[in-house]
Amino acid sequence: MSGIFLLVVISVWVFVVKKIIYFIINDTWPEDIKLTARFILFIVLMIVPVADEIIAHFKYKELCEKNSNVSIDIENAKNKVLKLRTERDPNNSKYIRMPMRVIKVASIPIIEESYDYIESQTNKVVVSYKVYQVKGGWLINTLGLSNSNSPLLFDGTCYPAERFTIFRKYNIKRSD
Repeated sequence: MSGIFLLVVISVWVFVVKKIIYFIINDTWPEDIKLTARFILFIVLMIVPVADEIIAHFKYKELCEKNSNVSIDIENAKNKVLKLRTERDPNNSKYIRMPMRVIKVASIPIIEESYDYIESQTNKVVVSYKVYQVKGGWLINTLGLSNSNSPLLFDGTCYPAERFTIFRKYNIKRSD
């Protein structure tokens, strides 16, 4: 149903863009540049509703590529039992969560969660990785097209591929 709604929104936007273009680029413009100007203006106006997602995508992609690995101290990790470092949720003290920070890009926040597995005796970080999540832009939030508010243009979660296999590979157990 949301796919049909999205098609209706796109159709209405194409209609509005067309009206705006013909209002701005009217018959007083020279014939030789009218078609090119209309085409360029059409492309620019069609991108406007998702421009914040496009801007956020570049920063998000950069963060994912730079931090898409698991950092491990193999000597201290092999055959050990490690504990996940968590913190109390400031909004509800009953719950725990991963340490996180919010990175603001355009109008879309990127959430960086740190997964740090520590040795319980020394509190030393032995295994760590980051997970990035991004919500959709103003269009997806305004229209409510997605239950998870994920972006329209790209996948909203980024994490290292080997984040679970590393534990089996080095016989690392996880405790609460």
